[in-house]
Amino acid sequence: MYAHQDGLPKKPAPEFFAAVVAATGAKPDEIVYVGDNYHHDVEAPATAGMRTVWVDRAGRDLPGPVVPDLMVERLAQLPDGLGRLARRPATWDDVLPASDGAGR
Repeated sequence: MYAHQDGLPKKPAPEFFAAVVAATGAKPDEIVYVGDNYHHDVEAPATAGMRTVWVDRAGRDLPGPVVPDLMVERLAQLPDGLGRLARRPATWDDVLPASDGAGR
């Protein structure tokens, strides 16, 4: 988890995501960035080379050209979804529907 601090530009600034990579010591493609704002949490980190998870509680259409590695409707879906990402490269088919009746 990483937060804007110490004068670092806010996301979606490339410097923010470069600082995330530097802070982890990992390669960008080894980082999974999770968020609910398509432009700040999918487009920007994907441009920085990170894998992305879009938390889309409203079930919207994809608002831009960048396809997240995974889409979930509820945070409770993250453990299963992240497990799927760890086993293989993600595809658009990795959209996990909230069909278990548990709500969002």
